[in-house]
Amino acid sequence: ARRFQRGGQTEPRPRRGLGQDDRGQPPPRPDEGLRYLAAVRSVSTDYLETLGVPLVRGRRLDSRDAADAPLAAVVDETMAEVRWPGQHPIGRRFKIAGPNSEWVTVVGVVGTVRQMGLDEAPYPAIYVPMMQLRADSFMWPRYLVVRTEGDPLALATAVRRAVWNVDPDQPVNIRTMSDVVDDQLANRSTQLTLLAGFAALALLLAAIGLYGVLSYSVARRTSEIGLRMALGAERASVVGSIVGNALLMAVFGLVLGLAASFALSRLLASFLFGVTPTDPATFAAAAAALVLVALLASYVPARRAAEVDPATALRTE
Repeated sequence: ARRFQRGGQTEPRPRRGLGQDDRGQPPPRPDEGLRYLAAVRSVSTDYLETLGVPLVRGRRLDSRDAADAPLAAVVDETMAEVRWPGQHPIGRRFKIAGPNSEWVTVVGVVGTVRQMGLDEAPYPAIYVPMMQLRADSFMWPRYLVVRTEGDPLALATAVRRAVWNVDPDQPVNIRTMSDVVDDQLANRSTQLTLLAGFAALALLLAAIGLYGVLSYSVARRTSEIGLRMALGAERASVVGSIVGNALLMAVFGLVLGLAASFALSRLLASFLFGVTPTDPATFAAAAAALVLVALLASYVPARRAAEVDPATALRTE
């Protein structure tokens, strides 16, 4: 009873170069041919909308792009930037290199989809209507995309039944997009989980070491604190001075540590997606955690020492 959308995509056609367009855009030179290669995908009119690929400008493929209509195509942002940099791609016409190629008109631009993998640079893509394929190049849809409200596996039986009503011998392998993404990230997630565990352990050891060193350093100054208070120094000013000196040393160490981290973090670039190796939020969080540890490590023993009776502190010395 749940509403759902369906979109189909054929077997991706081979990557092809682009011929000259109708506004004088020259074909690529032999030394830059790879720059203009694109993945041509024949799709149903609901395919991009079902996947949630955003429309950037123009329109999506629809019923106007019938078999007897002028050839139309939707390109992604990568294709538009590569083929027509700084220009308006809507209305442009081009030919896909190959025998008996015909003019194809760009009717829309959609967002780029990383169909070759999350860790690979996006490849230029051209989406052409399935109904406009020539009879000699027609390919049945390889993928049926279903967008549901709620658990997608709840409609698995209904989807299989719908396919088998058309072709009882057609095998149906159902996978959720979450599974597809998880498969792409499986190795990377394991590596990053281990790396994050070691990083958390390193941060914990650094915090424990910082606390221990500063606490010991302040505790050794108990007699100094007692002497200063015996000479009339206010308790708050004494504690503030000690904490300030400790934080100054901690900040100096943080500057050196952040500089080293900034230089070494580039080694992690191949493990990251959507986050830069020098992510400001990550560096700020680590620095804030160590500053907080330094504050507690110096304030707690300084406050304890300031509460000691000055005479007692002097007799101990």
